[in-house]
This record gives sequence, C-alpha cells and structure tokens, in this order.
Amino acid sequence: MIKVLSASLIAAAVLLSACSAKNDANEKNFASTISANLERDGLLCIGPTLGGRPLDFPSVYWNSSFSEQSEAPTSARLVALEKAGFIERSPGTGLMVVKDGTVFRLTEAGRKIATDIPESEPFSRVDNGKTAAFCYGKQVLDKVINWDTPDQIAHETAVRYTYKVILLEPWASNQALAAQFPEIAESEKTAGLQASAILDQTSDGWRYRGQ
Repeated sequence: MIKVLSASLIAAAVLLSACSAKNDANEKNFASTISANLERDGLLCIGPTLGGRPLDFPSVYWNSSFSEQSEAPTSARLVALEKAGFIERSPGTGLMVVKDGTVFRLTEAGRKIATDIPESEPFSRVDNGKTAAFCYGKQVLDKVINWDTPDQIAHETAVRYTYKVILLEPWASNQALAAQFPEIAESEKTAGLQASAILDQTSDGWRYRGQ
C-alpha cells in the first residue's frame, strides 16, 4: 500500500510540474509562442506597393484609376501578375464600382499558388467569395536571444529574437518573376535581423500580444 501511494504521489508531482512549466519564463516556451504567431501572421504577400496590406483577388477597379499617377505601382503589379498567367481581367462591377470597372480574378494557375486571406477591405470584395493573395514567403523563428525578467504585476515580458525568411514557390525558383517585385529580395535581407515581442503570462501558458 505504501509503495502504491508513493508511486501515485510521484505521478501527481510530475503532472503538476508539467502543467506549471507551460508558463515558465524559458527559451522553449517563448520560442513556441513566437513560432505559433509567425505561423499565423508571418506570411509575406505581394501588395499594391512595397509593404502594406496584400493585393487581394478577386478585386475590382475603376477603369479611370489606371490613368492616375498614384495608381501606377498597383497597375504595374497587376500587369506583371497577368503576364505571368496568375490573374485575368474582364469588364465588370462590384460594390463601390457601379459602372466602367475592371475585375481581376485568379486563373487556374493563380489558384494553385494563391493563399486565402481574411477579408481586410470589404469594399474591395467582388463575387461574394473568399479573397486570396500571392504570398511569396513566410517568416520563421531563427532563435530567441534574450528576454526581460517577467513583470510580476503585469505578468508580461519582452522577448527579443531573430527570424529568417523562407521563400515559397514559384517565387523561390523563378528569379525573373521574383525580380518584378522588389520586396521579395528585400525580405531576404531582413533575415537574421532582431525583432521583439511582448508576451503575456497566463495560467495556460504564454500569449503573443504584439511587438
């Protein structure tokens, strides 16, 4: 009976230790939390210009906008994607564009490499369907560098880390295509640079709050 009780106590102690370890301030827990956030939000996608929200499809534009200087970067990117065979255009309207519009939709080839994204610009939606973007890479954790001693009142800490960028197909192997979008080369230059994250300590582990 004593042996059985001792074994039970040991098992309980091990279980408690495993549970409490999830919110310990250590490299493993921080790496897990940051990696999960990058998996969710670390996609790098082609936008209307360098940076900013993704250029999503299907989308609709006023025909007159293509002659505006401010829309020149967006127009050039649409043409590049069209020449690559990833999107196609047709006359159409949608939501705010009630006439004289052009709709860009994914081709079969485009659908194979596009990534579904949450709707961030409801007024750009057409076809009442999902929106997708061309995401050329993703950020992945390289290593956790260091962190602040967790604040015992706010239950938070700042963690510093480095990340690297993994290019996705076809951008990784098609240099001619990738060259039309400077952010692809620029993203690779950011690999290895330091970033930081604020993490909140909860009873169920660490939660990513923001940078």
